[in-house]
Amino acid sequence: MNFKSELSKGNLVTSWCISCNHTVWPPSEFCDICLGDIIWKRPSMYGKIVEYSKVDGGYSCIIQMDDSFTILGRVENTPKTDQRVKLHKCGIRDGTCFFDMMLL
Repeated sequence: MNFKSELSKGNLVTSWCISCNHTVWPPSEFCDICLGDIIWKRPSMYGKIVEYSKVDGGYSCIIQMDDSFTILGRVENTPKTDQRVKLHKCGIRDGTCFFDMMLL
């Protein structure tokens, strides 16, 4: 299991250090804090919008996920700062990772 293979199947995973209990983001084969071994796990699918900008057909949002990492996601409806979101769909499209979110 690794980040890209799981994401290509529509699954979000990240690496988590078994030595220092740190969520490693961006995902890596070792911990960026203590260089310890990692395991792959599914993080929380929930987060909150930190900032957003209007783009063609929706909004691009910086999202702080509950497991303490940040992603660039997309929502279709008008968001608000600090609004809760849930990951709706993710994957790789045209060689680029995407994270489509639902407003809560």
